Amino acid sequence: MPDINDVFISYSSQDSDLVDQIEEALLDGELKVWRDKTRLKAGAKFSDEIIENIQSRLIGLCIISESYLNSQWCNQEVGAIKAY
Repeated sequence: MPDINDVFISYSSQDSDLVDQIEEALLDGELKVWRDKTRLKAGAKFSDEIIENIQSRLIGLCIISESYLNSQWCNQEVGAIKAY
């Protein structure tokens, strides 16, 4: 069962610098953060692991930007977050 402090960050890779700062603040607040940049396992099927981690987190945090809205993959992530 997800812990109340579990956060999945959905973002466009073009916003990585901003997300680095957000992730650091969340970790400083003792939250458990899952982010592809730091947690995606080598050799894993990208989509399978992303979906699995969306399902196992209590909080889905979407960093909405123009690049996010124009990303097909980000739209799939937000759809998966809404489904759970």
